[in-house]
Amino acid sequence: VASFAVDGLSEGNIAGRLRYRSSEDQVGPRMILDAYNVSLSPDTALALLGDAFAEIGLKGAVLPDATRPTGQQFLTIAYINS
Repeated sequence: VASFAVDGLSEGNIAGRLRYRSSEDQVGPRMILDAYNVSLSPDTALALLGDAFAEIGLKGAVLPDATRPTGQQFLTIAYINS
């Protein structure tokens, strides 16, 4: 597995795979979401003042992954039994 690091605010756009996993105490169904080709970029300025430290908004898009079979190119959601 290849990996790399990106220093904060050094790139205008980051592309890659995104995995979201529900927390253990989530209300409702727990899940793992794998999006195979995601593009993320900041949509607001970095907030250095205020209650939240270094908060920044993101916008993104889930794009098709042409290396995957038709119908499975965007994302997969797996539901986790409690």
